[in-house]
Amino acid sequence: MIISQALTSAAKLFIHSESPSLDARVLLGYALGVDASYLYAHADASLGEQSEALFEILVQRRAKGEPVAYITNRREFYGSSFFVDSRVLIPRPETEVLVDQALALLKGAENPRILDICCGSGCIGISVAINLGKCDLALSDISSEAIQVAKINALRAMPGKRAEFYVGDLFGPLQQEPPFDAILSNPPYIADSEMSGLSCSIRAYEPALALQAGPGGLDLIDKIITQAPDYIKSGGFLAIEAGHSQSEAVASLMAIAFGNCTVAKDLAGIDRVFIGFMR
Repeated sequence: MIISQALTSAAKLFIHSESPSLDARVLLGYALGVDASYLYAHADASLGEQSEALFEILVQRRAKGEPVAYITNRREFYGSSFFVDSRVLIPRPETEVLVDQALALLKGAENPRILDICCGSGCIGISVAINLGKCDLALSDISSEAIQVAKINALRAMPGKRAEFYVGDLFGPLQQEPPFDAILSNPPYIADSEMSGLSCSIRAYEPALALQAGPGGLDLIDKIITQAPDYIKSGGFLAIEAGHSQSEAVASLMAIAFGNCTVAKDLAGIDRVFIGFMR
């Protein structure tokens, strides 16, 4: 089988995907160990027996709904490649808005202390640390398995830089820690009733612990916003991501806890990141 045939036949099987052709290219590139430009330039090249067999296995996994990121153990986020597997949520493009906001607010800060809470893969905190330069980074999650993934990513993306890791429920393991200049979070915010409506690739493969957050999807957001002021320095801030229908509720929670709230929209124009500042 040649490359063009392999891509066409694979894409037809990806009924769960919003981008079947792209998925096929990513998986074939992964199987062959080449980038997209190679596939375009060598559309008539033969896959070879071993590569074709491997590609077939990858295609069958994707055809069943497994996310491409879990198949390749790789997801691009904010210009870096992160290791991901079924222990953590797959980073989304809209979450890059949170990194943008954090970097803008921390610009010029001298060695700020940063906490990424509900960190999952660690993509938020690590991306900020990579682009900010010198800082003290802490990453925390209730899932010890997620922290294992975050450690992998920190070692890969931040060679020579130190990060602290905590396992526990929200601020539980951080009670003896000095306050932070910035607390960043993309917590679970899917309502219980919305879980059944998620796509198969999300519902069947991504960890429910990183998605589901009570009847209104606000259980974790409420706790983080309420508790965060006790862990933030004067002049510091909390920046938290929320869902498309939660803007009014989250802004209200922020106003109660901080007396203020700034909102940043994602590329789709949706209120995505909510920021509260300590006075």
